[in-house]
Amino acid sequence: MKEIPAEVVQYAEHIFSLLENTNDNNPLKIASKKQNQYFCDFLDTMIHLHNLLSERECESIMVDKLQLSRKTYDENQYYEAATELSVISLFSCIGHSDFKYEAVVKDGTQKQPECFVKSLLGGTFYAEAKCPVQNNVNVQSSNTIVFNNAGRANSREEQNILINNMQEGLASQNVQIEVVKNDDNKMLDYLQSASLKFADTTGDCELNLLFVALDSLKQIQDWVNFFYNNKGFFTSNSFAADKPYCYADRPKNTVFVDSKFKNVHFVIFTNNFFRHKNNEVIKGSAWRLQDGFNFALQNPFSDLAPKKPVITEFFTNYLVVYTKDIDNYTVPSSTEVPNYILDAMKIISFVKEELEKKQKKFYWEREKK
Repeated sequence: MKEIPAEVVQYAEHIFSLLENTNDNNPLKIASKKQNQYFCDFLDTMIHLHNLLSERECESIMVDKLQLSRKTYDENQYYEAATELSVISLFSCIGHSDFKYEAVVKDGTQKQPECFVKSLLGGTFYAEAKCPVQNNVNVQSSNTIVFNNAGRANSREEQNILINNMQEGLASQNVQIEVVKNDDNKMLDYLQSASLKFADTTGDCELNLLFVALDSLKQIQDWVNFFYNNKGFFTSNSFAADKPYCYADRPKNTVFVDSKFKNVHFVIFTNNFFRHKNNEVIKGSAWRLQDGFNFALQNPFSDLAPKKPVITEFFTNYLVVYTKDIDNYTVPSSTEVPNYILDAMKIISFVKEELEKKQKKFYWEREKK
């Protein structure tokens, strides 16, 4: 058996020492007690990054962000940090001539994306990672239908009329409707934040990637719908162009952000939050984005034609996404459900029917025997 280098053992021991005083609710504290795969994969990730980052940077990731050695525990902060670390790990594992963590890449600002890497194949990739605070929808009974718009309603009055009509139609069945507010304002914040970090001008071999870690399959579908449905971000009538939404510092309205977000080349949705939150029931590693479900949206307002080789490099060699598969997928038709509703559920149908039922690929919970 190959002997483990002394410096690796020493660094692992340091991580264990940090865990001694870590809050018991921290997922890494829980995993370390069980010595399970989640903890072992975290150790591998940090040992790898320890060779690339400074001691101060590694300590900041573990203590300031993941809250190791901290008596208190902030769940939202943890999962945001875990998402960032998963993205950083992906980029650091690309064969590279240069890798930088939290480096300023845009003139006129000190804002920093998570990292960038210059690959040995010629591409340069910049990453920003986000993980929203999860809203707990409290459904009281099986007689409750959770309703949310696929896009934005044209007006509050229009939405109220629709909901009232639905409620009247379901009255005889004793079914209630719970209206859930869309999270498109959160997505807007992420697009604006990334726009203020990524360089406005990039070469043909450079690609700016915004990663968003989500929970359920339905949540991924909902967030993708924010882009192409009514007043969506990638439509001609995007609400992001209207005041005050076109400002990143609402309500001051002094930091204007172009609503086309041209320097955000791709938005990549991943179920990484679910995989960290439910790490004991998944297949593969939560710390590896490659092991999870990923769906990429290309910004139609960015001129990406000259970047085709570098786009192919990234999505062929480093991260598999199901975008083309889903684009080519046809949802089974229904006489009872309009096509526009079926289209708004396309990702859900593809995962359930194609990936899980036919291909036996399970990116959320492992297949139940």
